Amino acid sequence: MFIVVTRSKFSPDVEDQVLALAKQSGPIARSQPGLNSMTMHINHKRTALMTYWNWASREDHENCMASDEWQAFMPGWSVLIEAGKLEFDMDTYDLLDY
Repeated sequence: MFIVVTRSKFSPDVEDQVLALAKQSGPIARSQPGLNSMTMHINHKRTALMTYWNWASREDHENCMASDEWQAFMPGWSVLIEAGKLEFDMDTYDLLDY
């Protein structure tokens, strides 16, 4: 199992854009092989979004990120990042099986 946690902090004026992009990401990711689950959370101030992705393997996650569908979707996020309206952070985790 491979876990990805993404965090996006954004200015209030782009909340609608961020939530629209987040909504678009779900169907794209869910159409990719190996995604077990994807859960999004928004903070109470509505200025930060955290997504918890549970993948079958690191390779499945990397294949999704390299897919044509995902690459076509990414410019929407890039515009916000480049404009200084959104900060993005990602951590990845392997399952410890004791």
